[in-house]
Amino acid sequence: MGKVYAFPSPEDRAQIKDAIAACANWKISQNTMNCIIANVLQERRIKKLVVENFIVRYIGNIITLAGVFPVVTIKATQKAAGDACPACGHRGGGYLRGDEVMTVFCNRCGGVYEVEAEAIG
Repeated sequence: MGKVYAFPSPEDRAQIKDAIAACANWKISQNTMNCIIANVLQERRIKKLVVENFIVRYIGNIITLAGVFPVVTIKATQKAAGDACPACGHRGGGYLRGDEVMTVFCNRCGGVYEVEAEAIG
């Protein structure tokens, strides 16, 4: 019979959200954030997880001369009409990634959303 793994807990989701908030506020590197997210997902033997209004996905590892690095994507489920958070209206969230369409973390409500680069400047 197969082994049963625990379902991701609220603590797992909080750990992921805390890592994203820390990265968006320049407290940890993007690589550290990716490692935290990848570790949580690997512990639960899953590839993706919905956390509030965004989805994190562990793609795998990339091997370089500098080392092995986890590849993680963060996909927002909300899109801002302008440059403000669609949930609370706060402007000036922390950049996570992207070029033409950026993924942003709201420092007020903790939401993750997408914003068109043209809307910012």
